[in-house]
Amino acid sequence: TRPLSCRYTLRMTFEYIAGFFDGEGCIWAQVAARHRYFVNMSQREQRVLRQIQVFLEQHSIRSAISTSFDRRTGRMCQQFQLIVCDINSVESFLEAVMPHLIVKRAAAVRALHKLQRRIAHWKTRDAEYERAIVFYVKGHSLHRCCDKFKRCNKTTLHRYLRMRGLMR
Repeated sequence: TRPLSCRYTLRMTFEYIAGFFDGEGCIWAQVAARHRYFVNMSQREQRVLRQIQVFLEQHSIRSAISTSFDRRTGRMCQQFQLIVCDINSVESFLEAVMPHLIVKRAAAVRALHKLQRRIAHWKTRDAEYERAIVFYVKGHSLHRCCDKFKRCNKTTLHRYLRMRGLMR
C-alpha cells in the first residue's frame, strides 16, 4: 500500500487561525520590557505556519517564524513558532480573531484591553513630546520645555530633538 499524502491546501481565514490559536497558541506579556505583548502559535509542521504568516502579512500583521528551543535538553527541537510581537500587529491580530475564539477569549479580551490602554498612553505621550518640540523650535530652552510640558523627560526630549536634527 502507498502511504497517504500529507499534502493539503488550506483556505486561510481568521476563523481557521482563531481555532488554531485556541489549540496551539498563547498570549504573553514581557513586563520588564515596558509591557510588551506577544502572540505565539507552535506547530511541528512549518508549512501551515508559513501559510498563516502569508495570510497575516496580507492583512498588515507582521510575524516571524522561529525554531523552538527545548529548555530541558538545551537543544533546538523540531517545533516551529509563529510569533507576532509588533504592538500594532498584536492588536490587529487579537481584534481579528477575537470574535471566533472560545478557549482563549477571556485572555485575549484582557490582553487587548491592556494593550489598547498602553497604545493610548504612548500616543498621548508622543503628542506631548511633539508639542514640546514645537515649543523648542520657537526658541525656548530645553529646560523651559520640560517645565511647561510636565510629561516630558529632559533626556528623552533631547533624544527626540537629536533624531530630528534639531540639536547636536
